[in-house]
Amino acid sequence: DGIRIDLIPVDESEEVAVFVITKGDKKAIYAPCDVKPFPENELFMSADVLIIGNTVVGDVLKGGFVLEKDNPLREELFVMEEIEAIKAKYDIKQVIVTHLEEDWGKSYDDYMELEKEYDGIRFAYDGMEVEL
Repeated sequence: DGIRIDLIPVDESEEVAVFVITKGDKKAIYAPCDVKPFPENELFMSADVLIIGNTVVGDVLKGGFVLEKDNPLREELFVMEEIEAIKAKYDIKQVIVTHLEEDWGKSYDDYMELEKEYDGIRFAYDGMEVEL
């Protein structure tokens, strides 16, 4: 079986794309940055993993900054509820949130603790390996 890579444009400009990588019955979606709003496409269905960036993790950030519901960052970045919705909509087995920002003020231990709050959502770290 060969590897197939499909590019799904995020918007009409087609300057940013989501990659769908398929080999045999395994499927990975790579959506590292600038993918909000997340495009709709049947190719995303039942993927083994979605690797996604542009996510703000939590409502309380570094220095106790509270990310209010009307904060403009919410228009540009995904919040965890949106990540959970994408996972559910496309029946994705596992999500890995990448490009975690230091500004969010969370340590590796904080992210490992947060993982316990989510089903099938993990947080990336340097050197992480993903095997399907």
